[in-house]
Amino acid sequence: VSSLLPANLLGALPSKCRIQPDGRIVTLATAIIDSTESGYLLVRMNANGQLDTTFGSGGVVLEKNNQLPSDLALQATDNKILVSGIYDFFVDQGFFVHRYNNKATSVKETRLNVEAVRLFPNPAREQATVQFTLEAPLRLQMDLIDLQGRTVSAVTPMRAWEAGTHAYTFELPQMPAGLHWLRLRDEKGCAQVVPLTVAPR
Repeated sequence: VSSLLPANLLGALPSKCRIQPDGRIVTLATAIIDSTESGYLLVRMNANGQLDTTFGSGGVVLEKNNQLPSDLALQATDNKILVSGIYDFFVDQGFFVHRYNNKATSVKETRLNVEAVRLFPNPAREQATVQFTLEAPLRLQMDLIDLQGRTVSAVTPMRAWEAGTHAYTFELPQMPAGLHWLRLRDEKGCAQVVPLTVAPR
């Protein structure tokens, strides 16, 4: 990956690699942008090792704003690329999932304007409570998704929430124990995802 770095980067630390069904190779790396900012790189190569110029900008996608990647996966249903990790915008921290199509455009889920999201108890067994703060009224829906991004259970339909702090308790369906995500999403498709560990019953 180091030989493919954009000119304005100090360096990159590759961490994950996945091979798509057509043989194309996707690599994820933490990007060191400067002394105060980091991000991540997605690089896709054809099966012959050449950059896939149909992906991103010449085969490379650079995401900035202190988004630190932790995992890379291929979505089982449509082979879209999933990148998860944490972000730190100095005044706001949280967990993100970005989803890319085969050209690294149009389907990336952007950060939702919801503050101070927390889940408790976590791990949870039969029910959990999500608490969050809105600076302005917003229509949101919530659902539980698995590690492949598939919906496991609908938590709330799309509905209006007033500005302020909310706490919403929901039941957990019969589902495998382990790590899942609670996804909050607005009508524009902007999403925020919070990890939820389901305990054995």
